Amino acid sequence: MVAVMKSQDKWIVQFLIPQCGAVKGLKPEWDKASANMCGKVKFGEVNCQNCPELCGKYKVPHFPYILQFGTDKTKEPIQYKGAWSAGALEEAALSIA
Repeated sequence: MVAVMKSQDKWIVQFLIPQCGAVKGLKPEWDKASANMCGKVKFGEVNCQNCPELCGKYKVPHFPYILQFGTDKTKEPIQYKGAWSAGALEEAALSIA
């Protein structure tokens, strides 16, 4: 998350635990959206098993949990609540302020 918070880039970050079925189901669409957004919006992941304090900071209630970080990192991130498709993720990523 240091890279996210220190950059002026737009980010969409998935908080996850790898063995979660929903996380595994999202992975192909997440990877596709990430590749399609290369150079436009950065995609990142936080493994909540390895970083429980970070997941606590963002009050992660379930997995996967996705937050959108704009260029102004002093503003609170916005929770993504859209569909789990590459197209929907890409649209949300492009709409980040």
